[in-house]
Amino acid sequence: MRAIVVGLTLLLCAGAAAAATTRKVPQDYGTIQAAVDDADPGDTILVSKKADGSPYQEWVTTAKSLKFVGKKVVWEGHVPGQGSSRCLTVSDDVKVNDVLVQGFVFRNGSNHVYIYGDGAVVQGCTFRAAYGTSVEIDGDGAVVQKCTFYGNSKAVQISGDGALAQKNSANGHGSGGLYVYGSGASVLKNRCVRNGEGQGVYVSGNLANVSGNTVADAYEGIQISGDDGLVEKNKVSRCDGGDSGIHLDGRGLSVLSNQVAHCRGEGIYVEGGSGSSADANTIEGNKVRWATGNGIYSSGFTAAIRGNSVSHVGSTGIYCTYWTNDSGSVVEKNDVEDAFSNGIYIGGGGHDVVGNQIESVSNNGIYCNGEGYSSANSVQENRVAGFFSYGIYLGASFAPFLVEGNDVSDGMSWSTGIYVYNYYGTGGGVRGNDVSGVGGSGVSVYADNAAPGTDVEGNSVEGSGTNWDYAIYFYGSGASISGNVVSGQNDAGLYVNGPGGNTVDGNSIRDPLRMAMYVTGSGNTVTNNVGIGSGGEGFINGG
Repeated sequence: MRAIVVGLTLLLCAGAAAAATTRKVPQDYGTIQAAVDDADPGDTILVSKKADGSPYQEWVTTAKSLKFVGKKVVWEGHVPGQGSSRCLTVSDDVKVNDVLVQGFVFRNGSNHVYIYGDGAVVQGCTFRAAYGTSVEIDGDGAVVQKCTFYGNSKAVQISGDGALAQKNSANGHGSGGLYVYGSGASVLKNRCVRNGEGQGVYVSGNLANVSGNTVADAYEGIQISGDDGLVEKNKVSRCDGGDSGIHLDGRGLSVLSNQVAHCRGEGIYVEGGSGSSADANTIEGNKVRWATGNGIYSSGFTAAIRGNSVSHVGSTGIYCTYWTNDSGSVVEKNDVEDAFSNGIYIGGGGHDVVGNQIESVSNNGIYCNGEGYSSANSVQENRVAGFFSYGIYLGASFAPFLVEGNDVSDGMSWSTGIYVYNYYGTGGGVRGNDVSGVGGSGVSVYADNAAPGTDVEGNSVEGSGTNWDYAIYFYGSGASISGNVVSGQNDAGLYVNGPGGNTVDGNSIRDPLRMAMYVTGSGNTVTNNVGIGSGGEGFINGG
């Protein structure tokens, strides 16, 4: 008996599955609404062209899970004598899941398609000339793919988790292109151009993946608000809203290999202050050209900024500020060229600025301001060529600083190669740097309240001081100024100033115009220094 019941159950289930029907318009029904009214959940509404080629002019509503399949037919949202409204509404109050809309050309109307339910799929459709949002889906797991949007107010708005928008084209929208509100969204390989006062792509939610999109001629190219997202290999250009090509708010973001060009405002803007993720932001391998603001702007949280290329920007190439103490941020192996302000600006403590290439900037090459912060900054192995003010400026923090192995050249008149301001009594090192062709001092270290332990060692300064300055200038006490090589200086080769107690040892000064070395203060140790070809006083030990 039990076997008979099970068998009957299987037959009933098979019958239910087989009961899904394809309802054909106009062959079997004169209107789409008539077919919908007669359909059961799971049925397909197959719509073909009318014999006279005229469009379907209907406002269809349903609360059934149906598949709407068009054969390139035109569905109008404007009904003569009645006005304009939405072409298709799938439930306003009760979720209807697994709806499919495919293969239609939607035109005119207030909106085109609204679906309230999970698992909705809209694909292979064209949407034109709606004065609202073309496709609006409220539900999880929505898919909008391979659609063309043109001349609507907004192309797509999805509210729900796990959305996918891929391989769509959105052109000529006054209020924006693709908008997604929810976590886990994927916005992939879309083309969004001429999208007016909105964003080409906008995502609000964590764990977003926005990759491979082309965005142009929008107020902002791409904007994401949320943690732990991926923004990769997008091309953004001609965003003239005065904000950013790519604008991100969150933590744990990976911003990789994007191209941004000709944007008014920042090229890439990353704000990490409001996020909750414990992971740093990674900004790597991006290329920014012709931004009126900063090339890359990062603030609020720890970041790793590596291997980016920035050129022809109206402000600073890479601008990083308001980072937390002890954050361990890294700015490494970036190329910056033709920045109207600084090449790299760092605000905060605990950061490593390593291996960057800076060329032709209108203010400072690298400006690192750690004053008042508890963790040390290090500036190492960078190359700076062509600057107006400082090649490298370091405002030291409450921890020992390090400026080492940098190559600084070709400063304008009155420029300084390396300048360190150490007021907080922490000590530090300026070591092994090469400086040439600057207008003012080659290396200048001001350590007014620094504790013993500051050293200026092994630096090479050549051909600086065209405006009567010093190759190496140090102010402070208890420091080691040793093993430096100076040549072709117009004024003093080495000037050590301050209360005294400094060790000046093993320095080589060649061809100064006025004096090789000038040392003031008491209790200094001045030994094993060499002055060759001095044009004036030679060595002067004021202590």
